[in-house]
Amino acid sequence: MSMVSAASGFAGFCAVAGNNPVDVVKTRMQSMEAHRYKGSLDCLLVIVKEEGYGALFRGIIPRMIRKVPGQMILFNVYELVSSNLQDMMDEP
Repeated sequence: MSMVSAASGFAGFCAVAGNNPVDVVKTRMQSMEAHRYKGSLDCLLVIVKEEGYGALFRGIIPRMIRKVPGQMILFNVYELVSSNLQDMMDEP
């Protein structure tokens, strides 16, 4: 596994792990139960109080399965194209 693959996979993991709690709150605020909350912060606090911190990471595995390989493909293709373009520019 190349360094680019490892780094981009880790970047995808971090992106999902950092964004999932925000996504859970957003989804709850868009649901039919949104009237229960006064706002996003209240929604976050109610989720943690009633369901625990684990509820903020509900659904993370399917997102990881989609996002991590996607990030790996994206950055590997970028590196390949960038390298090929640089080689073309360097040729006389």
